[in-house]
This record gives sequence, structure tokens and C-alpha cells, in this order.
Amino acid sequence: MGRIRELKNQPVEIIELSTRALNCLKRSKIRTIGDLICRKEEELTSYENFDKESLDEIKVRLSELRR
Repeated sequence: MGRIRELKNQPVEIIELSTRALNCLKRSKIRTIGDLICRKEEELTSYENFDKESLDEIKVRLSELRR
């Protein structure tokens, strides 16, 4: 989690999400990695047009940042 903590103030764009996932986050006012990691999965999937595929994509990208 150390690498992600270093990046928590960085914009979510740096994790190179699909346009759909990124737009869902922006509409939900999630702008930074810190905003994103403080949300529970249930909260994220409750946002309009945010589905399991978007959630899985985010999980993969965040796990890549941990390396």
C-alpha cells in the first residue's frame, strides 16, 4: 500500500482507466487516487453506469501500482 499512499494526491487519470470508468469517477466527484481508495466497492458500484467491469479494471490498475 506504500506506493499507493505516495500517489494518493495524484489525479485518477494517471492509472489509465477506460474512458467509461474515468467518466463515472469524474461524475461521482472522485478526482484523486486518495478519493478512490477511500470508497468501498459497494459505493463505487452504486454510481450511475459504474459496473463490475469498471470495478475490476480499477482493481487491476491499483494492484499494478502496488508493484
